[in-house]
Amino acid sequence: LTDGLPLITWVYGAKDRNETRLVGPQIEAAVGYSPEQWDGELLERILHPDDRDRVLGEFASAAEQGVPFESEYRVLGRNGEVVWLREHARIVSGADGEPRFGQSFLIDIGELKRIEDEKDSLLAGQRAAVSETGERQGRLDLLREVADAATSADYRAAIERVAELVVRNFGDWCLIDLAEEGSPLKRLAVARAEPGSKKGEGAPQQDPDEAVRSVVA
Repeated sequence: LTDGLPLITWVYGAKDRNETRLVGPQIEAAVGYSPEQWDGELLERILHPDDRDRVLGEFASAAEQGVPFESEYRVLGRNGEVVWLREHARIVSGADGEPRFGQSFLIDIGELKRIEDEKDSLLAGQRAAVSETGERQGRLDLLREVADAATSADYRAAIERVAELVVRNFGDWCLIDLAEEGSPLKRLAVARAEPGSKKGEGAPQQDPDEAVRSVVA
C-alpha cells in the first residue's frame, strides 16, 4: 500500500530519526538516495542551507512539546538539484501511552511550487501591465489638459496652468522659461508638487540660472 501512494512513508525510532525502520522506495526517485541510505542524519545533511536552521528548530520544538510536526523545506538531491518537500510527522504511542515509533509522510511539492512561482510571475506581469497602462493613460490625460489650457487667450495664465498640471502627478517641479530673440531668458512660471516646510527651501531662483541659460544657448 505505501509503495503505491503518491508520497513517501518513513518510519523511524520514536526518539531517533536515524533508526530508519521503513522508508518507501519513492525516496530514490525524489532525492536520488536509496531507502537503505535514508535516515535523519542524511536528511539533515542535505537540507538546503537557507532552510536548515529553521527546519531543525521547528522539529526540535515539536519533539519537545510532543506535538505533530509539519513543514515545507528544500533539500539538495543527489544530482545537485533542489527538491521541495512537505513533511508531516508524528509520534505513534501504544495503548500504554509510551512512544512506539515516529512516522513521517514526505510529499514532493516541486510541481506545486513551480505553479505558484508561475502564478506569482503572471500576477506581477499583470500588475506591471496595469501600472504601465495607467501611466500611459495619465500622460495622455496630461497632454489633453495641457492642450485645453493652451487655448486660453491669456498666455501667462495658460503657462501657469500648464505648470500646475505637470506637478500634479507627473513631476516634482516645473519651471517654464521664455526665450525670445534679442532678449534675456525670462522665467514665467514656477510650480512645485509639495511646498516645502520653509519658505524658499529648496526652491529654484526666480530668474534662470547660468546652467539653464547655457542649455538654452
